[in-house]
Amino acid sequence: MPKNGEFTKETIDHISKLALIDLSEEEKEKLSKQLGDILSYFKKLDTLDTRNIKPTTHPI
Repeated sequence: MPKNGEFTKETIDHISKLALIDLSEEEKEKLSKQLGDILSYFKKLDTLDTRNIKPTTHPI
């Protein structure tokens, strides 16, 4: 997993091969940005203070 929030072309190539999908260069660039955005969002969630939140087994 990238530390800087960006997925390299090589990482995207590897992911697409594992998923058995062919991606155009445009799709690879788009996927790289989307995965980076998702990773950044998870990093943001990781900083939330949840000490006073009771654990649950169901999200709703």
